[in-house]
Amino acid sequence: MSRESELTGDAARSAQGAVEVAIVDPSGALTTLSYAVPSHLSSASAAGSAVTVPLGARRVTGFVLGPARPAPTLRLRPISAALPELSVPAELLELALWAARYYRVPPGALLRAVVPPPLRRLRRRHVRPTGEPLAAIAEPALIADAGGRGAASGEGLAQRILDRLPPGGLDLRQLEEEFGAGTGAALRTLRRRGAVTIDDVELERRTPRRAVRATPPEGGGEPSFGRALRQAEVYSFVRARAPHPVPVVELEERMPGSARAVAALVRRGLLVETSSMLAPAADGSPAPLAAARDQDVPLPATQRTPSAEQDEAIAAIASQAGFATFLLFGVTGSGKTEVYLRAAHEVRRRGMAVLILVPEIGLTPQLVAEAARRFPGETAVLHSALSGPERWQAWRDVAAGRTPIVIGARSAVFAPLPRLGLVVVDEEHDAAYKQEEAPRYNARDLAVMRGKLAGCPVVLASATPSLESYRAAQQGRYRLLRLSARAGGAPLPSVELIDLRSQPAPAGGGDAGRAGAASDRGTAPPPVASPLSPALEQALLDNYRAGDQSLLFLNRRGYARFIQCEACGHVETCPSCSVSLTVHRAQRLAACHHCGFSRRPATHCPSCESVLTARGFGTEQIEANVRALLPAARIARLDRDTAASAGFVRRTVDAWRHGELDVLVGTQMVAKGHDAPGVTLIGVILADASLHFPDFRAAERTFQLLAQVAGRAGRGVKPGRVLVQTRQPDHPSLVAAARHDYEAFARDELRSRRELRYPPFGRLARILVEGDAAEVERRARAIAARLQSAAESLEPAQRPQVLGPAPAPLERLRGRWRSQLLVKAADHRALGRVLDALRAPQRTARDAAAPRVVVDVDPMGML
Repeated sequence: MSRESELTGDAARSAQGAVEVAIVDPSGALTTLSYAVPSHLSSASAAGSAVTVPLGARRVTGFVLGPARPAPTLRLRPISAALPELSVPAELLELALWAARYYRVPPGALLRAVVPPPLRRLRRRHVRPTGEPLAAIAEPALIADAGGRGAASGEGLAQRILDRLPPGGLDLRQLEEEFGAGTGAALRTLRRRGAVTIDDVELERRTPRRAVRATPPEGGGEPSFGRALRQAEVYSFVRARAPHPVPVVELEERMPGSARAVAALVRRGLLVETSSMLAPAADGSPAPLAAARDQDVPLPATQRTPSAEQDEAIAAIASQAGFATFLLFGVTGSGKTEVYLRAAHEVRRRGMAVLILVPEIGLTPQLVAEAARRFPGETAVLHSALSGPERWQAWRDVAAGRTPIVIGARSAVFAPLPRLGLVVVDEEHDAAYKQEEAPRYNARDLAVMRGKLAGCPVVLASATPSLESYRAAQQGRYRLLRLSARAGGAPLPSVELIDLRSQPAPAGGGDAGRAGAASDRGTAPPPVASPLSPALEQALLDNYRAGDQSLLFLNRRGYARFIQCEACGHVETCPSCSVSLTVHRAQRLAACHHCGFSRRPATHCPSCESVLTARGFGTEQIEANVRALLPAARIARLDRDTAASAGFVRRTVDAWRHGELDVLVGTQMVAKGHDAPGVTLIGVILADASLHFPDFRAAERTFQLLAQVAGRAGRGVKPGRVLVQTRQPDHPSLVAAARHDYEAFARDELRSRRELRYPPFGRLARILVEGDAAEVERRARAIAARLQSAAESLEPAQRPQVLGPAPAPLERLRGRWRSQLLVKAADHRALGRVLDALRAPQRTARDAAAPRVVVDVDPMGML
């Protein structure tokens, strides 16, 4: 471990031991260093303490891991300051350190995930002008910009920066964003010439100012604003952020002069003031702060009486005194949410806290509203869409015990809840729980470890459990709780497989129209060949005439999958990625869904000048077909393109639940947690879309998607019907999904996994090498040799298998070539011993052009 030896004599004499500090620095430094503890900061020596420490010429944030081992012999630099309000509880520190070891990342990377983003950047670099004019530059080469454009451009950049600086100065990051390459070199010259000062400035950490939350107008309907355009703008913005409040200071920053509009809206009752970041109460009013307390929490009398299976599950969870993991396995609509909310009620009666994780918070408004109604004033919602002040306030409220119920996405697994009594992971099978960027952790598995550290029960709930969790239940490591019937006795929907091979129309493979063709209004004309089979079209017509709702599911967005030349077969591809461009006809774009590249769709082949044709289909084309089939119907589409606005998602889901839409078209987000009792027909446009991905989980994901989306049908008084279009009606995943038979699917899939030693019958790590093609190949081969040598050093029975290197399925992404290796081992210990061979010094600025090596333990995706 590296040591810094610049401790002054006075500091050395007053130091009280040395500690290891995990650096949490926004610039990317995530190393662990040793520092001396001054006598006046002796309290900062406790593990989990947040501190600021010197790192080179800067001061950065870090967390104390414990005493330095072995005791340093060099003279160390001292800790600069303690930050007691950010200290990490011992349980969370242990969780972060365990995850760092397991997922092979620096401790600082996990601790940076624990602390909300506004709290991580505790210091910033601030540039202030001294008031002195920029003198003639004697050494013009020193200020040449980083692009090498010469002295004149460098001198001009320095002068432009100096002209831009107000008397109070600007943040260094803002200057870098405005002036780009060469900013750092120009600033160094300005500081050397005495024109500017560059200092570390401690960010203000305070409770945010008052916030406002929108409330529905009395009598319903839309409020009238007349000529009060600013009021309308403010109200629309705040309502789109519901159920979260918006700080007034943020409104003023976004819409200068909005304070008067806020005051007027508060007088009208359209906004209410609050300083809490809690979910709204049942009546829509802001919930007051409420400390955890040992007293009865009233249960609403309107709840449906639990079934015998639900009662058994509730009793098992609520009576669990210590750590245990329950797999709550219930068919869609069986009342799993009711089970864990009633268990949470019992936990709250004992004065303990509850953590509920969901895959995507924006797609679970019903759960948030129900929890807020049952636990008024106690529910906080945590997710990445919260603003900085909201996250800061939420952290304080949760840590202080003012919000003992937390609902959140995967990062909420680190919520600093004291006295944790129950952890719930809803839809535990969902891949959204896996963080795909560093640090690459799985929140479901961290939730189980967190329950173990807290000594409390953990509930994993799903209608289609992951095979890892199901296997753990088979082995007795998890306790299986079954809900075999739908709540209220409603039957499961009937599922019919439509063989597209026997259909007269070439659905799914035909011409979607000329690539550049669109009407003047940007809407798509009816395609030549409909992706909807005649049977599905007739079912849609019949369901619409009966006054019932229909849902159409396709896990592809856009209008057409790719653009192809009719003569030579040329396909328009992304210049930076190994993928074709997807046509978005309404926006008149051909776009890459990986790097964001887009341009107007070409109409003629660049090779032979023949006409280009858009082929395949996505949700945008499905919507166009349905509008042509049902011109008077109320139709909406919910996918990543339309869900850019949280307000749109909320309004669409609300309209869907209340029967104000006839047909909803969408991707997998329509399959997550929505309960619309009026839905009686579901059409799966192409069930084969995910079957043949180069991923050992492809069959499992296909089954889960079909079972989940089928479960949206028949939740009301009328039975449901599901039509599944496929060219492989005999595939085991589809047959099992049609029969609602998870056990049959799991039995067959587990047999295949056992033969191939894939999880859950072994552990897997994926090593991805990215960069220049030649360097990637060289580095990947060197890594493979090191891994193979490490594997051969183990006993034959425990020897992991090293596969590769080979080109990644997505060989080029964002301009970087990619090669991958897989390591399959019998258990995590053997896997860890092989991965130890990859330990290497941290990358530096000089290594920026070198290939990047990514280690993904327990990968969820293989692209």
